[in-house]
Amino acid sequence: MKKNKNLKWSTWPKYDKKNFKALKNTFKKNSLVAWGDKKGLFKNSTVGKLEKKFSSFVNSRYSKGVGNATQGLHLALAALNIKLGDEVIVSVYSFISSASCILMQNATPVFVDIEKETLIPSLESIKKKITIRTKALIITNLFGYAEDLSKIIKFCKDKKIFLIEDASHAHGSFFKKQHVGTFGDIGVFSFNERKVLPGGDGGMIVTNKKKISDKLYRLRSFGDNDLSYNFRLGELNAAIILSKLSNLKQEISLRRKYSIKLSKILGNDLFLKVRLPKKNTSCSFYRLILEVNNKISKKHIFNFVNYMRRNKIPLNFTWKPLNIHSHFNDKIYLVNGIKKSFILKNFKTKNNLDYKNQKYPVAKDLLTRILELEIHPPLSSKNIIHFKKMVKKFLLANNLNTYEQKII
Repeated sequence: MKKNKNLKWSTWPKYDKKNFKALKNTFKKNSLVAWGDKKGLFKNSTVGKLEKKFSSFVNSRYSKGVGNATQGLHLALAALNIKLGDEVIVSVYSFISSASCILMQNATPVFVDIEKETLIPSLESIKKKITIRTKALIITNLFGYAEDLSKIIKFCKDKKIFLIEDASHAHGSFFKKQHVGTFGDIGVFSFNERKVLPGGDGGMIVTNKKKISDKLYRLRSFGDNDLSYNFRLGELNAAIILSKLSNLKQEISLRRKYSIKLSKILGNDLFLKVRLPKKNTSCSFYRLILEVNNKISKKHIFNFVNYMRRNKIPLNFTWKPLNIHSHFNDKIYLVNGIKKSFILKNFKTKNNLDYKNQKYPVAKDLLTRILELEIHPPLSSKNIIHFKKMVKKFLLANNLNTYEQKII
């Protein structure tokens, strides 16, 4: 019994006395809404304090708290005046809100395939999807891994296309010492309890452009002349996030430590390979990405994931390509009172977009071979060794001896 207890995989989130104290102090104010006026939030607002602290953390001029990252993405598009008839390019490989936010503005999602090495779209694939109606590009920094966006940034500037970074996974991720989420016109972060900076729920929009920041502020609460929303971040959520922000660097350091250990113990040319961050980048390790050898059958991969989960190791598949999601294939469903079939049309042919039959070969190929592992602190060396033993047992039990020999 003691052995099993020691090998228990760490759960998330973790809250401590400092977090509870922050909640208690917020309750004492007897005001749990971030009130403000046309000039800004009132000085005693915890959300206002978090916005300033987060701006400093990511080195962005402006930050605006929202109820969650989906609201943040929706508000970002609204602030950029994305509307019916506009097209927004987005990766076919991401969480649903990276693309569903486009429907919320009655705009047309245009999916694009990814690169195998980066898991984000290449500039060449983006160029193929550009039309005169293209107004914005949403790039997701997946699982906390930072990538070089310099070519994409230059292209967007030259074409006058807005760049939105979905940085929901990327608190504490950097490319060449610049924080992910600050390269584009707008960046959006998530504080959902599963993220590396959890606050129950919540989100943050960052920008370096005052005009965009001012519009985000006006649209976030009811009362603006334009259609505005009740997308505010709560004071209690802000209190938790603010109290946990000071521990973020230390916790990411532990995630990095565990990831490197697992990479070393498995090796680089195995049944299972760890994807570590590239040179000149720093990763938050929201999830550790593992890639199964492409010679392994899909059946074996599914059995492997189920085997690890039965042994209490939180290993999962990631996402199916978004083009097959029901949000983009139900022609009757209404978006803000407008038939979806009216929105989802090909600009050039005028035909309805047949998303489910579109081809995205790279995303499809990686669908079953890219796995995500929760790597939350604290983990021990025993956990890492146990992971290796479970891989070895699975390979032996399934007659995959060629791969098993390499990890003894």
